[in-house]
Amino acid sequence: MTISPLAHEKLETLLGDGEYLEIALDSGGCAGATVVLSKMNSLPSPELSIPESTKVVWGCNMSKRLLTGGRLDWVDDLLHAGFDLKLPLGTESCGCGASIKL
Repeated sequence: MTISPLAHEKLETLLGDGEYLEIALDSGGCAGATVVLSKMNSLPSPELSIPESTKVVWGCNMSKRLLTGGRLDWVDDLLHAGFDLKLPLGTESCGCGASIKL
């Protein structure tokens, strides 16, 4: 997972000491799985850490395996302000962009 400089900056602003952003997959959505971003108050497991950031962790080994190669960015434009996850190459998403095909 690549984390953009803007996302790094926003993570430092939003997360306090001992807080992490967890990136996980949950079943559901129109394509089969939904990417979920959650604030965590503890590090779930050191092997789920994302090397590019001390503040971002995988929710589980399946999420790590399927989303490695993606990119986390911060977007702030007229219509949207928030984290934007670009899926790894070869991963399909649904038409609305809220879920992915496994």
